[in-house]
Amino acid sequence: ESKIDIATAEIFYTQHFKKYQLIANLSADSTVNSSDYTSAEKLYAQIAELKKLADKKSVLLAQTNNVENKLLKLSIAGKYLDFYQEQINARKMLGFPPFTKIVKLEIRGRDRTKLEEKANKLARELKFRTTATIYGPNQTFNKKSYLYNIILKIKDPSEDIAVIGQIAHDWQVEVDSVGTN
Repeated sequence: ESKIDIATAEIFYTQHFKKYQLIANLSADSTVNSSDYTSAEKLYAQIAELKKLADKKSVLLAQTNNVENKLLKLSIAGKYLDFYQEQINARKMLGFPPFTKIVKLEIRGRDRTKLEEKANKLARELKFRTTATIYGPNQTFNKKSYLYNIILKIKDPSEDIAVIGQIAHDWQVEVDSVGTN
């Protein structure tokens, strides 16, 4: 039987019956500092899953550059209600779900000029016809195509979502998107 097991996040998706005396999360900062507004929840979930691999005398280590990170401390302590309250307050202040809808509009193609024109036209139309806060259009490129996306924060989705459906028919629409890429 091994004395040391090294695993990736895949360990969270398989069943393990072995318990460990020492458990470490070596990427706590990269999880919590991503651009995803649910990153803190992901950190909490990772820590909770790691704790399931522990026995009663285990030590859990979390490598971090910010030892005062309140979310990390609450995650390790298992203080879910305090963690939730921190997150819900931050989301309210920053205008993230559940207080707004985040909508990602995305279009892909090979003709960069045509896509840029479509993206700018849609952004102008959205500014005129919705109450959403608009971020973009932003352009990226992969090996096969160009990609433009527009991110919207919508406080009252009842009317704005219908307008988006009417004017963004060529676009892929993702509601409550967690990523901007």
